[in-house]
Amino acid sequence: MSKAFTLIETLVVVGITGLLIVSAGGVLTGFLKAKRGAEVSKTVQAAAAAVTERLKMNLLEVAGSINCGTGVGETALTFETGNGGQTRLICDYSGNKIASESAHGNYNLLNEGVIIVNCAEFINCTTLPSTEISLVKFKFSLGVSGGDLGSNSWTFESKVAIRK
Repeated sequence: MSKAFTLIETLVVVGITGLLIVSAGGVLTGFLKAKRGAEVSKTVQAAAAAVTERLKMNLLEVAGSINCGTGVGETALTFETGNGGQTRLICDYSGNKIASESAHGNYNLLNEGVIIVNCAEFINCTTLPSTEISLVKFKFSLGVSGGDLGSNSWTFESKVAIRK
């Protein structure tokens, strides 16, 4: 009797081993893609939190009039500050920036790698109950540049009550 493996036994072992490797590779790939998606989501949410916080801080400086255009679907808002200057909050889709522009300089509030997906309704001003602007709503969508998850986007909204 021969003590070696037969050709059929060898092929069965190689086939089963190959099947196990392919299955494990698929599971590992799915796990890594899910992990990357969670990291991207966390990055975009952190960027949006920083942007909304900075927008709110800017609006706390309102001391004079606010120019909100028609009030709905605007991409820029201008207001007078306490020191007599003007600040402009803008969402520029083509320039990929949400910025605060004033005499002190222009500050892009977005992190590198985070892109604007939509800012068509960036500013929405409410004038109730009087004719003065009492509430400003911000709405924008962010995503990431490049990569296999670049088509995902997240929409963020925040409200700021104006108190002079």
